Parts: sequence; structure tokens; C-alpha cells
Amino acid sequence: MKTSNHKRRITRALWVCASFFVFVPSATYVSSTYIVEDPNDHTLDGVTTNGNTTTNDIGTGSFTIGATEKLLFSNYTSTNDHIQLWWAGAAAGYGIGVEGGTVYNRAAGQHRWYIAEIASGGTTENMELDVDSLNFNNKEAIRYSDAWLRFNQASGFANGTHTPLLLRADGGFQVDGKQVIDSSGAVHEAHYPNATRYGYFAAHNGSAARGMYLGWGNGASTVDLNLDAASILNITGGDVGIGDSTPDGSLVLDVEGQVGATEYCDENGANC
Repeated sequence: MKTSNHKRRITRALWVCASFFVFVPSATYVSSTYIVEDPNDHTLDGVTTNGNTTTNDIGTGSFTIGATEKLLFSNYTSTNDHIQLWWAGAAAGYGIGVEGGTVYNRAAGQHRWYIAEIASGGTTENMELDVDSLNFNNKEAIRYSDAWLRFNQASGFANGTHTPLLLRADGGFQVDGKQVIDSSGAVHEAHYPNATRYGYFAAHNGSAARGMYLGWGNGASTVDLNLDAASILNITGGDVGIGDSTPDGSLVLDVEGQVGATEYCDENGANC
């Protein structure tokens, strides 16, 4: 491969053995450039420009940049791929580049990141950016393929999703498509998965003992207020109306309807 010693314009790319590209901005002129191809391994063995710079073993061999050296590219607005890592046709370039202060990293399929070297056992990617998901350790963490931003959609994280801090949902909160808390925070609902029961609200202590629950019932005419670990239902701070939302006068308990009991006692629970 030869070049003349007079000025020659290198337009966009130089193809060497279908495996390596050297990109030079289209307005740049390089004089006295010598390119040497190694006939044994077909790598780019040396590039010398004006007798000042020589780089050896570029291509399928090794390419080392010293600690104080730089690999520089000018701002190239016609494509974001200064370093072509894969080329399979005029419209299929993928690689790394910078344009207008933005770093571009373009791939045909996924982006994968490995923490350990393959020789050290790092054969599984620690993070993968797919066309519709973000995966950690081969488990889908976030999916963005439709109108929902989905977390752990494929249940790869078997214990679920955990946060030690506040989970905020200004638009409300749903469980299995059921709106259990609305956007105002005023409506809280409990749903049972079928019509045989009602959903219920339960009160537990720090030892997981359930003091009471309200709901359940039979899904029709009956709903329960049940005491479990607790034995006393204490109603304070007002009056109680049964069948009456406005207890009359000074009545603490006002029942609209008949009352039946097997025993009647005084206020001290005596003289029954």
C-alpha cells in the first residue's frame, strides 16, 4: 500500500483489511503520510505523519495508549460514532463518539457491563441496557416497553421490591388494578378477590398479633367487626348511634329499633 509525498485529502474513512477504520475530519489535509500493512497478520503496522507520530500494531493486534497520551477526535457533526466498533453496511455503524459536548454510545442490540474480567469469573453481565428494559445480574429490574414504568415485572427478584424510606404516589395507589388509595388520600379501600367475602382492615401489634379486623363477612348481608387478641372494644370521644346518625339529647347510646338481651345489668355490671 503506497501514498505519494504530496498533499492528499483523506475524506472520511480508510478501510484496512475490512477490520479497522481510521477517521479523519473531512476538511483535514495530511501530508507525507505513510501507512504500512503487516503482510503476516494484515494489521495496520505503522502510521507516520510528517515524520512526527508513529503508532504500531493497530488492528487485530494490540494498541496501547500511554498514561500521558491522548486519543483525540474533533467535533464531527455528521455522525456520532468517532470510534466504529462494528460496521455492517452503509447505514449500520455502531460505536462511541462525542458531538456538541454529548457522549454517544450506540449499539444494535444491548449495552452490557461486566464488573469482573471473564478470566476472573465475570462471565455474566452485571448490568444490561436492553431496548425495553434495564437488567441487573441477568434479572429484569425496570421495564419501559409500554405506558407503564414497571419494576421487577418478571419477578426475577424473588422477594419483591423494597425501600427503607417513603414510597410516594401522588396519583393514588393500586393493588392488582384496584384503587385502594385515591389521589386525595381520603379513600382507602380493601378488596377481596371474589364475591364470597369483603375485604377487611386489620390492626396488628409489633409482635404481629392481630387485635381486631373489620370487614370479611359473607360478601353479601353480613360484615364483621371481630376482636382477636384484644378482648375489649373501647369506644370513646362521642356517642354511639345504631340506626341513628344523630343520637338524641344526652343519650350515649341511641338505638333506633328493638333491643334484646338475655340479661340486663346496672352500670357497674351488677344486679343482672
